[in-house]
Amino acid sequence: MKFNLKNTLIASVAAMAIASGAVAGGLYTPGFPQAGSVPNTLPLTGNELIPADTQLGQGLVPQTESISVAQLIGAGYADAANNVNTSTSSTTLSAGQVDTGSFVVLRMTGTLGAAANATTPSAAQIIAQMPNVMQGGTYTFRFINNSSANFAWTLQAGANVTINGSGVAAQNTYIDFLVTLNQSAGTVSFQRIGSGAA
Repeated sequence: MKFNLKNTLIASVAAMAIASGAVAGGLYTPGFPQAGSVPNTLPLTGNELIPADTQLGQGLVPQTESISVAQLIGAGYADAANNVNTSTSSTTLSAGQVDTGSFVVLRMTGTLGAAANATTPSAAQIIAQMPNVMQGGTYTFRFINNSSANFAWTLQAGANVTINGSGVAAQNTYIDFLVTLNQSAGTVSFQRIGSGAA
């Protein structure tokens, strides 16, 4: 039998590709031009496809799939939350009321008899509520005073949480915060970024 090195190498590479394809991570090819660097690629249409590693284990397929820009935008909207708290006096908020998506709205609707404080959960509780957020990840939190009584709600910081800027929301107003999770330090910060009439 004549030994053919070329055919043997090709067969070996193919066998390795088949064997590793079932268990390896997905395929991503760098080096594509950035959107806008080539004429007619902006504005985005929503039909653009982005390669993504599915992270499926145990050899499950597909290891790589394409996600459209429209799907990513839809996932962001689906990740928004509109929560309600009916407390009529000072209260401690639950992690589910404060961090359940990329844009979280919390409406304080209880009828107040006096000004009251709404204390955030601890940083540990907030971080545990969002285990898949990357280190230093952020989201927007809107704190709304929808009380029928003319008293203010004040957002107060729980353990290892900091609030930068005033957390006082007068009746029928809102405050927006950019919330940053620092998992490695076990801290969370709320940075006031805006306010308005509710």
